[in-house]
Amino acid sequence: MTMKTNRSIFTAISILGICSASYATQIFDTGSNGSLATAINLDPYFSSEFVANITSSTTVPHATATRTFGGATQYDWFSFSATSGSSILLDVDNGMFDFDPYLRVYDSGSSSITANDDGHAGDLGSAHGYDSYLPFTATYTGLYFVEVSVYVHGMIGAGQNYDLHVSVQDHVAPGVPDSASSALLCGLGLLSLLGFRARSKRA
Repeated sequence: MTMKTNRSIFTAISILGICSASYATQIFDTGSNGSLATAINLDPYFSSEFVANITSSTTVPHATATRTFGGATQYDWFSFSATSGSSILLDVDNGMFDFDPYLRVYDSGSSSITANDDGHAGDLGSAHGYDSYLPFTATYTGLYFVEVSVYVHGMIGAGQNYDLHVSVQDHVAPGVPDSASSALLCGLGLLSLLGFRARSKRA
């Protein structure tokens, strides 16, 4: 097998690897983000991947944080960057029926910006009326902090899981392919491997 053939196979397999790679839109809350100082930054996880439960998911970059641990009782904190004037949407989905989330947004100086309780607006990811849904406009360029708690300001209990979707207009989606680009790359990888097999049989 020649070096050129090896390179062709490697390229095809690398392209196909994109097909099975998960999008960098979702991170899992491990329980280490119980304060503003330890907030999980979502900036590296934004993409324009299509997600049925996220409003305008293919046109507005978004990231999702999923609370999966069951042992900790705490407030959950996340952060993200935004540019002044950008539209922002915070959306809690898939909350437990015994979980009434409350969202608060702060600046880096811990000053409150906005808050929301039951504004779910009937979106697809909400199975009940307790899920928070908070649209607002960025008033400055910089870092924003989100605190998720139980209404009115209680700690989230063990086993109370949820998804927090953060959508930010014009946010950079770092190195994450959209669905159309991924499909094209997958097709190219498959065609490359099929072409190699055909050449091998003729040889």
